[in-house]
Amino acid sequence: MKNLIATEYKFRDEWNDMHNLNPVKIIRMKSPFYEGEKWAVRKLNFCLNSKDEWEFEPMPSQRNDDFYRRCRFDTFEEAYSRAVEVRKKENERQS
Repeated sequence: MKNLIATEYKFRDEWNDMHNLNPVKIIRMKSPFYEGEKWAVRKLNFCLNSKDEWEFEPMPSQRNDDFYRRCRFDTFEEAYSRAVEVRKKENERQS
């Protein structure tokens, strides 16, 4: 069990749709287009960018360095805190 690494975290609450069909996920990513591991916050075909906006996530062959800089986070903590911040903003808008 020591060698297991979590690669995906899923929000399970009212932020997701009623049937939890489109959950917000934080996913550990590895790619030949950047060094090391990064984290993505995803919902459906969108990912959270560094401006706290949901951005369409193109197929891997259509992504460029700018996309990776905007839409990948260096740590889980950064990805999680941005996801929580966006959740707060979205909840405020709905109120």
